[in-house]
Amino acid sequence: MAESREGAPGTRTATSLRVEGISLAQYAAVKAALAEGFPVSDALEVEGIGPADWSTADPLWKVRLVDEPAVFATYEAELADAEDWLDRNVAPLRDELGAWLAFLDAYAAHPRPPELLKSVWQERLRHNPEEHQGWQRIYQRWLAHFEELKASRASLLLPTTKGNR
Repeated sequence: MAESREGAPGTRTATSLRVEGISLAQYAAVKAALAEGFPVSDALEVEGIGPADWSTADPLWKVRLVDEPAVFATYEAELADAEDWLDRNVAPLRDELGAWLAFLDAYAAHPRPPELLKSVWQERLRHNPEEHQGWQRIYQRWLAHFEELKASRASLLLPTTKGNR
């Protein structure tokens, strides 16, 4: 964890919503970091929050999120942004085109592609249950963009001819 998300794009409304001096953007960032397994002391330090302030604000934020649906909706968006900010490197899919294309081949060849993703997702969560929210969003995005991914993959492949190998 290197820097606070305070002031990052999309956090303007969330920085103006505060409980005990802690903005909604900071609250979401700490919650995302904790879900990723970062120590609470590290998450609080990055966000510039003292432990006593966190102990006071955390239960108050929970009550406010339950009581105010519009604030909860903003929190969900901030939490998703904070989780994305922490970045998950799914090696080797991010860095190796061949691995990504092999994954897409397996996905496209599977009789029920969503079931393949679900099994990968469940296996990952079995080992890292704290990653649930982030992986759930990734899984939903993959499902939503399956046709787009297939089309992108097809556009990368060059047609092969008998004399061109």
